[in-house]
Amino acid sequence: MAAAAFQPAPLAAQRLRRLLLLLPSAAHGGTERHALALARMLDAAGVAVTILADPDRHPALARDAGPRLAGCLRGARIAWDAGESPEENIRRQRQVLAAMLPAIPVDAALLPLPWPNAGLGLQAVLAERGLPSLVIGHLAPAETPPGIDAAAREAAQRLPGLWAAVSAPIATRLETAFGLPPGRVQVVPNGVPLPPGIDAGRRRALRAELRASLDLPPDGLVALFLGRLEPVKGAELLPYLAQAFLRRGGAALVAAGTGPLEARLQAALPGGRSALRLLGHQPDPGRLLLAADALLLPSRLEGYPLVFLEAAGRRCPVVASPAALECLGDAATDFAALAEAEDVAAMAEALVTAASQSGPTPARLAAAAALARRQDEAAMLGHYRDLLRTLPGMAVAA
Repeated sequence: MAAAAFQPAPLAAQRLRRLLLLLPSAAHGGTERHALALARMLDAAGVAVTILADPDRHPALARDAGPRLAGCLRGARIAWDAGESPEENIRRQRQVLAAMLPAIPVDAALLPLPWPNAGLGLQAVLAERGLPSLVIGHLAPAETPPGIDAAAREAAQRLPGLWAAVSAPIATRLETAFGLPPGRVQVVPNGVPLPPGIDAGRRRALRAELRASLDLPPDGLVALFLGRLEPVKGAELLPYLAQAFLRRGGAALVAAGTGPLEARLQAALPGGRSALRLLGHQPDPGRLLLAADALLLPSRLEGYPLVFLEAAGRRCPVVASPAALECLGDAATDFAALAEAEDVAAMAEALVTAASQSGPTPARLAAAAALARRQDEAAMLGHYRDLLRTLPGMAVAA
């Protein structure tokens, strides 16, 4: 029998072995947590991951990544600096990545974008080198951010690989900003790991612990803001929302997080008891979601807020601005109470209703919990694994 002619393995059968994760973030938040979840999935599949990030980001990244992935961090001044011009950011990113790339064994790149222009210099280098890449958009405003010009669009269109976004509105805005054809950016909704179950006794204990630590009545209604203290999250509204919540029967609005508005909010607090309590960074937000009566999301722009899913999985009612849950489209009111962030009275009223679990709140809790289960972190990671398998010349182990 004649020997069969040699047939080279198709490119799609070549396994992805070495991935470069580029983090151009100037802060630490949902984009970075999302990226680390993908990195853990790839590491478990046997992919060697190298993470490039600004050295200032390393402590928070190492804390959330765990010891194994923390060892994959390498310092690189690639963060998009709002204090620099777009041209200077692009020049610096290009220079840094072009200098480092030859020394990094890599088959493909993963580029999470906290903002559409955050990785322009990095995208240019990836396009020039023809490195298969998956770009993931997390936030995108209606207007095109500075720096996205004809050259940036050309590089984006030449980039070999795939584009994804955490919601349909973000996908559409990325396509518009970079001149990509409709449907080029695939939508992969966010997902979070969910607790295996909610122990009623633990919830009661955490509720009592939080109220005692804040010197509040044991049955006092507590609303929770969980996220960065910055204008895009509506954080400057917190003192007014807290006072309005208090006037309607709430006990306190608790804010857990850090950010550029932290000092301003701290300075505005009155002496003695305050309707707004600032807790700073909290390492275990799940405990707060179990202890609070409602979660507040007064954001002006979101992609697909992880904290909404974390609250849904713990059956914590959510009151949000329409912008905060834009990702859910017309169905948002099935899962949360909506009020415009600047309508302080309406949002405070919705908070009291949600915190007391009256009106439509129980039905929304059930619907939100079911949504969080359907698209949990495992479902999200499976979708990204399938996308990575379709990168030019790449495949990922099951």
